Amino acid sequence: MLGKVLPILTLGFFHLLFLSVIVLPHFGWWTLFGLVPFFAYSKLEYTRVDWDIKSLLKTFIAFTLGIYITILIRLTLDVSSVFASAFLGTVVGIIPEKGSRIARLIKYEKLTLYAGSFAGMASLNKFSFPNEIWLCGIIGGISFYILRNNFLGLGGKLGSIGFGSLSVYALAFLFWNELPSLGVISYTNCFSLSLLSGLSFAAKFMIVTTISITTSVLVYWLNNYKNWGALKASAITSLIFSIPFEVINFSGLTELVPAVFFGASFVGMSSSKALNWITLILSGGLFGIIYFILNDVLDGFGGALGTIACFSCLTGIFLVGIFGKFKRKII
Repeated sequence: MLGKVLPILTLGFFHLLFLSVIVLPHFGWWTLFGLVPFFAYSKLEYTRVDWDIKSLLKTFIAFTLGIYITILIRLTLDVSSVFASAFLGTVVGIIPEKGSRIARLIKYEKLTLYAGSFAGMASLNKFSFPNEIWLCGIIGGISFYILRNNFLGLGGKLGSIGFGSLSVYALAFLFWNELPSLGVISYTNCFSLSLLSGLSFAAKFMIVTTISITTSVLVYWLNNYKNWGALKASAITSLIFSIPFEVINFSGLTELVPAVFFGASFVGMSSSKALNWITLILSGGLFGIIYFILNDVLDGFGGALGTIACFSCLTGIFLVGIFGKFKRKII
């Protein structure tokens, strides 16, 4: 019994952490609207978790490697977290699944590495190498193993795992009275929205929502109709899009646009079985709206982009389902 409800408990716990840590302190009772996505859990497939120590160990190692490699890319190339994660995802995604022994080894762990890269976006001065990274790797690896074959095709699931692993890691240290607050989860500025001077509120809102919907549609199309797959569709497009922002200063847009694009790409990672076109466009718009509302409080929390994408997809599924029932009653 526990094996079947464990995926729901795991994803639900991560989402409750997001609401309690990020949203509740700033928005109070408005946080209750964040419970709407939970009603969409039942619309997606989830199965019993069967434990296999060998597979679990591989998942744990891959997730941890994703953290380490992302940190290495950031330190070596001196690039943003968005670029580093997208770069790793691109390299992993284009490795052929047949051929060398390494290719065969990572064939089933490509998404695990990508999920680990989100945890690798954490501020470097918050980790005592290597113990704390391994702890995040253990938590993330177990979480990914639990959710691997559940909620299939749901965009933002990987980001939720990344956020959850870091949040649980922080809570563990808080329990041991070794950290003063959840501020241990601190991320590079690419996740904090710098206000765009000279633009009106409406203009900023339109920029965020337009990029969000356009990116979601593009990645979804490449993922489901051009056989790119979720990983390559998200990582490659995000990498290409972020390159100009790494070499050219686009004023205040530098910190805003790549993060919005990267986060919205997680919505596009959804499968056509989980989200149809209407739900996809609605979810893309919801991501832009939610991100725009929460941008001032996201500074210091990575994995938040993916979690917002997951919330957006779940909310889109719920709203389309409610509208469908209402429409049938009228007819």
